[in-house]
Amino acid sequence: MSGSSLSQRGVTLLSHLTRHSSARLSATAWHTQPQCLKAAEAAQRQSGAASCWGGVWTCGGGLACLSSHAGGRMAHVPGSLPSDKYDSTDLEVEAKFEQYKLKLDNDQVWPTTLRQSKFGARLRKALDVVLSSDPAMVSLSRSTGFGIEEVRMSADLQKAFILWDAFPKRMEAAERGITRNMCRVRAMTSKKLGAKFMPWLDFRRDQLTSEQRNIAELMDEWEAEMAATGEVDVREGERKEWSIHIEPPSADRTEGEDEPPTSGGGK
Repeated sequence: MSGSSLSQRGVTLLSHLTRHSSARLSATAWHTQPQCLKAAEAAQRQSGAASCWGGVWTCGGGLACLSSHAGGRMAHVPGSLPSDKYDSTDLEVEAKFEQYKLKLDNDQVWPTTLRQSKFGARLRKALDVVLSSDPAMVSLSRSTGFGIEEVRMSADLQKAFILWDAFPKRMEAAERGITRNMCRVRAMTSKKLGAKFMPWLDFRRDQLTSEQRNIAELMDEWEAEMAATGEVDVREGERKEWSIHIEPPSADRTEGEDEPPTSGGGK
């Protein structure tokens, strides 16, 4: 198959996905026939009409979620972006991204159920195996300090929030590495997981939730007010007031000083 026909096939396939609000396609066509992925990649290189963020192919302003399991679902979500790894100077697209990110706030997965916890632990094990066996991800971990902190699942188990962290000065390099290797990591994780479905992986920096941020801000304001007025922390005073001081025994105490007196005339 020539390069031009391969590119045309990719453009036709992606435009077909864009026109349909909900399309179903067996993942066998994507994972057992590499020419489909090659066609999409060729279309991206030539026309720039499609791109892949976090294992999700986007085309023409819409989004198609690619499931890694046979019989998986591709859903077209207009006006949304896949994850917080997107880097663009387009203000309109950036505004849409901020709106989308609010919908996927980490607070929505709490409190977790037993079902969420079990599936999250299972997914975490599969991810650990993949990240420790893939040479590119091992190199990324060594160079940037990339590591998974926690895996949180949505209530329907369709989305997995992968909270990660890295060296402070290597955050951007870690994001680029995740984006570059995401499609392969997702496919390998699906095989290791062996579940009936593969959730959408959303890699995010490990940050405070909105409630934790509010508490931290209140504590900072309280400490600033105390420093401005010169007040002492009440808790420090309580600790000093209720502290117990035990004096060491004096050196001139005799050995029998604490013995009770005996009655006179004893034998």
